Amino acid sequence: MQAAKQTLYTMGYLAGRADKKLRDLITMRIPLVDTRYSPESRHWQWTKDALEGKQDIIYYWIQELGNLNYKAALTGNFTEADIQIKNIDVGINQLADILNEHRHACLLCACSDKNRCHRSVVAREAEKRLGVKITHI
Repeated sequence: MQAAKQTLYTMGYLAGRADKKLRDLITMRIPLVDTRYSPESRHWQWTKDALEGKQDIIYYWIQELGNLNYKAALTGNFTEADIQIKNIDVGINQLADILNEHRHACLLCACSDKNRCHRSVVAREAEKRLGVKITHI
């Protein structure tokens, strides 16, 4: 019998209903993998410190999966060609370790549009290298 495929979820906390999505992830014990190059936010509950401080969440920060051009992405004047992942090889290896331990994980960033976000680039690369199933929530 073949083992169930690992699932990699993705979410941007500015996309709406993020608090409910986070509660659902916590309930299902799905780790949150922060892919922001700088894990700070104007929304205090989405800062690294706030997320790490929640006792019921499994939280990882993988800076290597962050977009070095994240400041340009905030302006909206960018394309996928402008996305520069810090170190995709190291980051995917760290993600693989998390998936091997937990079977599932959710990539987190701020972007509301998955089609204009580095998390989709990371997810596609994880799908290619690790064979995970991708689900955008």
